[in-house]
Amino acid sequence: MTHSQTSTRAGIAYAALWGLLIALHLIAPLQHLDTYAWDYDEGPYLQAAALAARGYPLYAEVVLNKLPYLTWLLQAAFALGGPTLTVARLTVLSLTLLGFVSLGLLTELWWGKGAGPATMAVYLLLPETVVRAAVVMNDLPAMSLVLAAMVAVTRYRQRARRRWLFAGALAFALAVGLHPLLLFTGVPVLWICLAPQRHRPPAARKAARVLAVFGIAGIVVLGTALLLVDLPGFTRWVYAYNTTAAQNAGQTPGWPPVAAYLGAQWRLLVLAVCSLALLVPARRRLGLSTSLAWAFMTLVALTLYRPLWQHYLIFTLYPLVTVAGGGLAASVTWPARSEGAASRHTTLRRITGIANLCLVAFLAYQHVHVPPQWPRWPAGYAAAGAYLAQAIGPGDFIATDNQFVAFALGHPVPPTLADTSFKRIRSGYLHIGNVVGAVYARNARFLVLDFDAGRFYHFPEFMRGIEAITDPPECFDALCVYRVRPYRPDASVLDAAIRLAGYTLTEETPPRAGAPVTVTLYWESLAPVAGDVTVFVHLLDEGGHLVAQHDGPPLFGLAPTATWEAGMLVPDPHPLALPAGIAPGAYTVAVGMYRHPSLARLPATDAHGTRWQHDAIVLTTLDVEEP
Repeated sequence: MTHSQTSTRAGIAYAALWGLLIALHLIAPLQHLDTYAWDYDEGPYLQAAALAARGYPLYAEVVLNKLPYLTWLLQAAFALGGPTLTVARLTVLSLTLLGFVSLGLLTELWWGKGAGPATMAVYLLLPETVVRAAVVMNDLPAMSLVLAAMVAVTRYRQRARRRWLFAGALAFALAVGLHPLLLFTGVPVLWICLAPQRHRPPAARKAARVLAVFGIAGIVVLGTALLLVDLPGFTRWVYAYNTTAAQNAGQTPGWPPVAAYLGAQWRLLVLAVCSLALLVPARRRLGLSTSLAWAFMTLVALTLYRPLWQHYLIFTLYPLVTVAGGGLAASVTWPARSEGAASRHTTLRRITGIANLCLVAFLAYQHVHVPPQWPRWPAGYAAAGAYLAQAIGPGDFIATDNQFVAFALGHPVPPTLADTSFKRIRSGYLHIGNVVGAVYARNARFLVLDFDAGRFYHFPEFMRGIEAITDPPECFDALCVYRVRPYRPDASVLDAAIRLAGYTLTEETPPRAGAPVTVTLYWESLAPVAGDVTVFVHLLDEGGHLVAQHDGPPLFGLAPTATWEAGMLVPDPHPLALPAGIAPGAYTVAVGMYRHPSLARLPATDAHGTRWQHDAIVLTTLDVEEP
């Protein structure tokens, strides 16, 4: 066999190895395209893209607190393949495949032939990376673009061709657009471009060119977003919302969670440290210095970030994997390259290489015997879906605190409820009045609450408000489906700032003496209200005498008027206890508002602008029968 034939066969085998690793990266995610969400964030991304595909503008109507690039990509995919979970997962999987291949190419450029497959193999042995490969979140797609940027700027450093610099700058700008936290990776990316080279002194002119190209790419990417979206909404939801401090229960910022995460990844950490002993003598200065700078900046950024979400910790693995892959390749090739050498250092490196191989073998054994675990669907999901399928048509709006379940069932959520995160609630950007207003504005006939992974049940005002506007729920394990009650319309206005949009009565039919009657009022905020006011609900006999009453702040004090924003629709239940000795007959229900301590009532006018007598809005008449 000739040398050329041997080289050709070796090349084919090497390409086949790359193909096998790519297939291994794809095969498990492709089998789980319809699994449950990894994290809460997946639902809002899916709903935002589906709503945008239906014509609802981002930020102006659809609440989205991230830059729009991943949403745009999903929107385009939905236009081609339909708004399904499979289409979304395939779209994200294509991006993470780009990152997987870029990771192999990058280490091949840094450590030499063989390092690419070794790095890809180490990456595949980390269970979290396999499970998250197709999850619709911005973390791994953004890191994939960072890896592509590193490949491009490494090629620019080697060949000095500006097209590689432009490609790297654009990929990095898009990565930061997908996930602004990854701005810290700009340090290793720029270091690749500007690190001193042997026999080539650093040039200020080159540095200025590199920085200018990266700056222009950033301006172009960000400018595209600003030109194509609603700017006031973008400013509110991407800037103001994300810079608002909010109490985040269970999120511990700082070093402890980072240390705990790395402790759980101790095998990879040891593998990376051992690999340094093999890579330092190889004089691969660019790869070593970039990996160390990358690891350092990752630790600094995650330690300082507030709050540190658990799913961000995966960023710590990438610099470790690049070093571990290079070390694994060196472990295989070092004995052949050092044949005949007889030094103490050679023996130490051989021992290190054997240790690396043992660690990788242990990782492989663990991966086979403890396979990755995919999240499970909520208990009762199928039954809740069947119930909704009988009650409403596909594509009808439902309101929920689990947007992923709604998307999987084929239902959009009201655009303003695409995000119902803890932060939005705790920071005051989501109020029960926003929820109720969205429900009625989009004619959402059902509210679906997840009592395991949802948000609303943590907040009394949300639960009291939901109970005020719905019938008792049908529960399917953790999922409870509430049917929304329609309300009787009204158009009275109080003090030009609050409109009584309507009301409902929950009562015995017909009402009887001694029976409870609940009057639920729907207040629409037209303008900010100065201070808090009290609501009164009076039951009057034919002579105008007070028979029963209930006074109190809106929603039992859980939604004070000082917190209302324009456009909110606040439910306000008031229980009336009909006296046991009440005489049968017709009784009038009158409502209004007054201030403390003066007890002065807010001026109340009807739909025609006529002022109500005594500023008491007459709702309806109750015909009370004998018990």
